[in-house]
Amino acid sequence: MRQKPIKGIEKYSDKWVALDESKKTIIAGGKNLNEVLKEASKKVNKPVLMRVPPLDVTFSP
Repeated sequence: MRQKPIKGIEKYSDKWVALDESKKTIIAGGKNLNEVLKEASKKVNKPVLMRVPPLDVTFSP
């Protein structure tokens, strides 16, 4: 099953984001992981953290 893209994720290219527990909504974002975690922890108990890769480059395995 494919997950739909997260709305607004393109604004966080090469940054950290915190998602809510459903993994569908961005609740915090920024360059510093600790700051993102601190902000997200104010909103939900268990934020899901991820690094958004740079969207202007191509990856090849």
